[in-house]
Amino acid sequence: MTSNLRNDLTANARRKQTSAQATMILKAGLVGAGAMGRHHARVLSSLVGVDFVGLVDINESTARDICSQTGVSYFADEDDLIESVDALIIATPTVTHFDLVSKALASRKSVLVEKPLANSVQRARQLVDLAKDSGCHCAVGHVERFNPVVRWFRNNLNPCDILSINITRVGPRPPRVNDVGIVIDLAVHDIDLISHLCESPIQDIKAVCSSTSGGHEDVAQISIKTRSGAVCGINTNWLTPYKSRKIEIATSNAFYVGDLVGSSVTKYQSVDPSGQRYVVETHSPKGLEPLMEQAISFFNLIRGVEDSSNATVEEACETIELAARCLEQDTRVGIRDLQ
Repeated sequence: MTSNLRNDLTANARRKQTSAQATMILKAGLVGAGAMGRHHARVLSSLVGVDFVGLVDINESTARDICSQTGVSYFADEDDLIESVDALIIATPTVTHFDLVSKALASRKSVLVEKPLANSVQRARQLVDLAKDSGCHCAVGHVERFNPVVRWFRNNLNPCDILSINITRVGPRPPRVNDVGIVIDLAVHDIDLISHLCESPIQDIKAVCSSTSGGHEDVAQISIKTRSGAVCGINTNWLTPYKSRKIEIATSNAFYVGDLVGSSVTKYQSVDPSGQRYVVETHSPKGLEPLMEQAISFFNLIRGVEDSSNATVEEACETIELAARCLEQDTRVGIRDLQ
């Protein structure tokens, strides 16, 4: 798809969004008032065309604080919240995702659930079937798809021209993560991004993982080949003292370096057959906060606006299957939850 066509489609989607928001108000609820839940609550309370009804969390004090800040109702029971809304955002620990998503889909409610979709491949596959049977939208929060740099690549690169992608995602260990290793917490973002940018399924994946702490893996090197032929790599760890998120993409006619944190893209394009002289271009992609873009895309899907930005339940299930294949190559304890 050419960049002009992509830009036209994006502009059309935004025009439809404005029209849809003006004619269809959606009632939304939130399950989870933790680190991500707080951000979702802030976004929900500011969305045009969305009536943020309320939230539920096992920590009543925290939940009531957020309700007070956003002016919404506190629900003591998730079933009551589900029955009161058109759509639900789930931002709870992964182990709870299956039951909550299943309840929402059984009540014919659309769902946006934080990644990963479920804590096992089997449960993820079950949710794919439940979503199909319900006829409702079930999107998964692979929010990096909405990073301005990633959207710039999607709008300006022909996926057929991509020869290789290398992604670095490193930083200090986050104190909030203790139930999974780095493959499930971070590398799933990049497994998803590679398929998303190449617009091609992943054909082969191999991983080397290690742990410096004796628990879950905190270092991973992942090699990937897509069905389209792109050769890709992911370097991720919790040992680096600073946060870095970079994507390097080689195409048939240029080389790109994208900084997901600094929101910049540098393009290197050869100007002679020897490949010794390059023209360098810099771009500074702009956009709304990725979590806001994700929410807008999700609610517009419910309104009938076609948008391939949000990860579908099928795509998220495939990502979990690929992550499980990475962890199968790691003989340490702690991987069986995904099998």
